[in-house]
Amino acid sequence: MTVDCPSGAGFSQPVFHVLHTVNGKRLKKKNLTMKTTPKWTDVWHAPFWYDDCGYVFDKDSVMTFTVDDLTEENEKWFKTFCDDMVKVLNGEQPSQKYPGLTVKDGCDLYQYEPILGYFRGWGHLTGGLNLPEKEAAAVQDELIKYVIDKLS
Repeated sequence: MTVDCPSGAGFSQPVFHVLHTVNGKRLKKKNLTMKTTPKWTDVWHAPFWYDDCGYVFDKDSVMTFTVDDLTEENEKWFKTFCDDMVKVLNGEQPSQKYPGLTVKDGCDLYQYEPILGYFRGWGHLTGGLNLPEKEAAAVQDELIKYVIDKLS
């Protein structure tokens, strides 16, 4: 069984391998070639979900975000925050805004000074999709900008 990429996804013919999952089942690797740098929506796919343990995933279980330090004291706040991140990634409106969101060191998310967590997927971008670092960084930066713009 193979999976075809959606039209306009920036893919054409063979060069690198991607392992696809559909409904939790692993499918055969399909060879793909990049015509252009993919958009973040070509890599991460809705619906997104929060596992209540500090991780946000896309529908194919590609990790998207990890909470830095989930404790009993901050669990409720992080659940609301991650649920709002999931809403944004799924194209919905968050329940509230979060002023002071910034990114440091490429993927570390802060609200003012305390670190909240880390945007993920670098291994998927550079390993699974075999994107060059410059292209992988552009895709991850696009995802990060989208989330921060919607949550701030």
